[in-house]
Amino acid sequence: MFTGAALGGEAAPIGAWWRTLPSAVQPAPMQVFEVREDGACITWGPEYMQDRASCTLRLGVISFRSVVNPMIGGEIPVSFQGNDHMAFWLGPPINQRQDWTRVSWSPFFESREVGGRSVAGNIGLLVRATVAASRAWRPDALPDRLQLRVMKNKEPEVTLDAYAPSDGAAVRYTITRYEIKTWPYQGQVGHTSKFPPDFLDLPRVVKVGQELGHKGALTSAGIGPSTTHWHLRFAGETYGVVLDSATGEPTIDESEAQYIADYNRQWDGAIAGLRRRFAPPPARSAVDDIIDFWPTPTDPSENSNPNPIIGDDDYGPGPQNAWDRGDMGAYERYQRGEATGDDCNRYGGC
Repeated sequence: MFTGAALGGEAAPIGAWWRTLPSAVQPAPMQVFEVREDGACITWGPEYMQDRASCTLRLGVISFRSVVNPMIGGEIPVSFQGNDHMAFWLGPPINQRQDWTRVSWSPFFESREVGGRSVAGNIGLLVRATVAASRAWRPDALPDRLQLRVMKNKEPEVTLDAYAPSDGAAVRYTITRYEIKTWPYQGQVGHTSKFPPDFLDLPRVVKVGQELGHKGALTSAGIGPSTTHWHLRFAGETYGVVLDSATGEPTIDESEAQYIADYNRQWDGAIAGLRRRFAPPPARSAVDDIIDFWPTPTDPSENSNPNPIIGDDDYGPGPQNAWDRGDMGAYERYQRGEATGDDCNRYGGC
């Protein structure tokens, strides 16, 4: 654990430190290095620099081992000037002194430990503060979409979109614990936001998801833009869980219900096709024997529709050929009645 006593009474490095990275691009990117009381060291900045390590401090040397890539580790001599300035002395082949200044601003959101991973907390306050700042830019600004993802350093990153219905102007805020970046863009004029005025905080809904059997660590979460629910995804899962943002109750919104209906319809069609394909042939009758000798028309006028429209219950030559060749995209387009010109040229049935 990092303590002042470990440095012979000098200032302890616990807390967050920042520095500006050398760059020809302005504004220059910022790197943040946070030391926590449990010995975790987290690095923010460009993705290639992000890391999370276990650290110890003894006799002016930080020893670290990355938990993102255990092959990365080592020792860095450190010195302090008062309580607000710190220097790293990087040896060969870098041979560089890095100067760090203690972060003087408060984190933009809390970091809470839930299920073995840091989860962003007090997001409602962050959303209200961001919208208030947006209204200095557009008085009618509203929140529209909230997304959280886990970065390489296993810390959350928050993305919030705000927009102005009057002219469609929008801005995207990307927020980590110590940095905010903005990207303005043009949205849709008159767009109506479904973003809820209030919602349960993320750590609470993550616990609800875990109680429902989702045991992996949270990988992403979001609200909006067309729903008022929390959508959570956990490690090792494909679809995650949808929870009411006000009550935490499991629910399915309209888009999810439509997706499930379409998914089930496609599989029902595929299964029906397989049953038809592998069903035993029906017993022949006298009529079948006559049809075998029925003359085949050669004049197109005698067969005005050589490729009749495929009905819902007819597997048809087009989808049959697409299925036989393993082209599931074309097969599904045939089933929806949306076969393209290329599909018709390849497989017929149009």
